[in-house]
Amino acid sequence: MAKRFFLMALTLALFGTLTVTTATAGLLPILVTTSPSGMDTRFTYSISLTSGSSLKAGDYFTIYDFAGYIPGSEQVETGLGVNAADFSFGSANTGSTPVSVIANDDAGIPNLTWTYNGPTLIGSLGLGNFSALSSFSESVLDSFTGKSYKIGTGGDDQVDENVTSTSVPVGQDGPTPTVPEPASLALLGLGLPLARFLRRKKSA
Repeated sequence: MAKRFFLMALTLALFGTLTVTTATAGLLPILVTTSPSGMDTRFTYSISLTSGSSLKAGDYFTIYDFAGYIPGSEQVETGLGVNAADFSFGSANTGSTPVSVIANDDAGIPNLTWTYNGPTLIGSLGLGNFSALSSFSESVLDSFTGKSYKIGTGGDDQVDENVTSTSVPVGQDGPTPTVPEPASLALLGLGLPLARFLRRKKSA
């Protein structure tokens, strides 16, 4: 009986932790899909503004370490009641990152940031699909951060800054250099004198 009570209490505690974590996240990538585009791959992020949250001019979200990013390939397909023209795009190797969170950010790989510039939006709301092309098709988990507002009582909104994980492309530009194995180098060393001998014999 005591064991059953302990397991129930642990489950409730974990559920409560998950509920609090979800409730404090204003902007979330609820779905990530990939699709081929010629030799490249388009990564599409469906972004949601959660219930009890608001999005104001100047708020933004960032997808970190988007390897193989192809400049100019970004697209926005917004949802109902959201204007695509209200989002501006920027790419930088570091940031943009909300001040109260820590993101995994490789300074050698581009980040993608979409900033909202329109009238205030209220969640629960699907903002739409935000995408960009990468020269890589493989993916790995990396950081996603967002800045929005948590709706307060009497119009007293609080800044909401969150970090979570999402899928991003991963890869390496150019072919990987190969180093011959010692056995291959030995065979090459033996083969060169033999080739010279055969060439001399043919000339004679």
